[in-house]
Amino acid sequence: MTMVARGTAGVPGSRWRYDINSPDNAGGDPRITTGTIDFDVNGNLLPGTSPSITLNRGPAGAEVPLTFTLDFSRAKAAANPSGANPLTMQSADGSSLGTLSSFSIGNDGIITGGFDNGLTRTLGQVPLAAFSNPEGLVEVGQSLFTNGANAGTPVTVIPGQSGTGGVLAGSLELSNVDLSAEFVNLILASTGYSGASRVITTTDQLLQQLLTIGR
Repeated sequence: MTMVARGTAGVPGSRWRYDINSPDNAGGDPRITTGTIDFDVNGNLLPGTSPSITLNRGPAGAEVPLTFTLDFSRAKAAANPSGANPLTMQSADGSSLGTLSSFSIGNDGIITGGFDNGLTRTLGQVPLAAFSNPEGLVEVGQSLFTNGANAGTPVTVIPGQSGTGGVLAGSLELSNVDLSAEFVNLILASTGYSGASRVITTTDQLLQQLLTIGR
């Protein structure tokens, strides 16, 4: 707070300007609001000033938006006419500062964060993409696919809706190959190898007989 007027015709006591800033306010602008409060000649706050403050801290564990009203009724004018007058909080009915300590992901993709002050907040949501022709996706390896020419335009949906599956947190996806088809291919390869080895054995026997006859 900074004094802006004192002992004038309109302000017999003193007038102070307050500026409320929050570096973490969403949007990148730390300025929240500004205004003035007036004190009488005895340093008592004149009624009529209780600004309402609205902060948007985003996914930081706080209510969105966080709205509260400042009560300047306990404030006193400082004796220093040119310096800043810091205010000290007398009481608070909110929660203490919390740090993200854990998180969980539900079947609907919602990410819920747990904070060490006992509060939980929604941090975000994992979306899924639905395609009109999933067979048109192009495999790029490592169980990854990219949008192909025939797959259609991807539509972002909530997990579990529009025919999509849910999200299963803490699980490792297995290989997405067709096991029955792979077993058939394995049997065919094994049979082909066995047949080829018999052809080689028969050919070797015929060559041995020809060499015997030649002697």
